[in-house]
Amino acid sequence: MKQFRFLAMYLMALCVIGAFCACGDDDDDNGGETVVGTGSGYAKMGGNQSTFKYAYFAHDEGSSDYLIFFMGRPWMDIFQNPKESDAGFTLYFLSNNNPDFKNMTINTIAEGTFSSGIGFEYQPYDVGKDTDESPFCYISGMASNLEKTTVTVVKTGTNRYRFEAKDQVYLVQEDGHGVWYNGNKPGVRTVVGDFEWEGPIIDAKSVIPEEYWNEDD
Repeated sequence: MKQFRFLAMYLMALCVIGAFCACGDDDDDNGGETVVGTGSGYAKMGGNQSTFKYAYFAHDEGSSDYLIFFMGRPWMDIFQNPKESDAGFTLYFLSNNNPDFKNMTINTIAEGTFSSGIGFEYQPYDVGKDTDESPFCYISGMASNLEKTTVTVVKTGTNRYRFEAKDQVYLVQEDGHGVWYNGNKPGVRTVVGDFEWEGPIIDAKSVIPEEYWNEDD
């Protein structure tokens, strides 16, 4: 079964992002997406480092979670022209765990330094791969034995923000769904990593056709 992975992230909080099979290898093609501006960001941990130019704010009306996805290429371009080198980083704001995050919009993301209701996921490659297998990724803020995840958020302009999370402990997910929920499981590894972003945030639903949000066949 083929499923649109970003919707699955809302429901299952897994770092799995799906794609539509397509040929082509042109970085200048944005997959039909209108690019409104780029920023600068990176994630670095466990011997992997990725840079990001695009950030997307996403919220499902039936969910209490608010997510920001960071990518090196436009969202639709990654889906339509997936590459092994494509990386992704997700910042979770879980409003059920922190009332500061309730009713956020793209221009009213909570500002300050937060250690409650925050989660990170970093997938260093194959973000656009269409698979039912759990990918290799790093998780922070959602495992029982990790220190609290902390992020600092500063608004720098209209729909523009700076995010910083340095020296955070991440659990390495290597062998299947659900492993990262219990950090005490034997063999689970942790690493220390950094994440930073500064630039504009794009409303995901303003650039992603509605039918892609519920793809399931």
